[in-house]
Amino acid sequence: MTMYFYDKTAIVWTYLLFCDEIDVKYLGAMGAFLRERAMYKHKVQYYETDKMGITHHSNYIRFMEEARTDFLERSGFGYDRMEREGVISPVVSVSCDYKRSTTYADEIFVDVKLCELSAARIGLRYEMKCGDDIVCIGRSSHCFLNKAGKIISIRRDMPAFYEKMSEILEKE
Repeated sequence: MTMYFYDKTAIVWTYLLFCDEIDVKYLGAMGAFLRERAMYKHKVQYYETDKMGITHHSNYIRFMEEARTDFLERSGFGYDRMEREGVISPVVSVSCDYKRSTTYADEIFVDVKLCELSAARIGLRYEMKCGDDIVCIGRSSHCFLNKAGKIISIRRDMPAFYEKMSEILEKE
């Protein structure tokens, strides 16, 4: 597994290569830091480009979803876990501000930050970079529903998830 990390203090990219057998949790406090700061990497595929050879704008929403899924998994609350517990989390709103084009084979690094947390909703901000250039800034908002499709309070009904998101928000 290849993981990339961004150190805010030194503003340095660090490349770490872990064997599949090594789990970040075995690295203790440093492992927890790395797990939470890992950036999602997406390599633009040929089919994601348009006739002009540019990544089609609709794909950035997919990249956000991929990065959000990764973010939730790293926090210990992936969609598979939520669904086993009878909770789904639909998108309430999504937006993108496109800054620069990308093309086939470009590597886009997506930094996901929790920017909103309430009893029933979370909001995320996505900064997508190709090299040193910001290519897109996105936002998404999500509520939480039970199996019957009713909005739930994550503070009350998913206290461990709410607590973890609160911890992450404090660090951001």
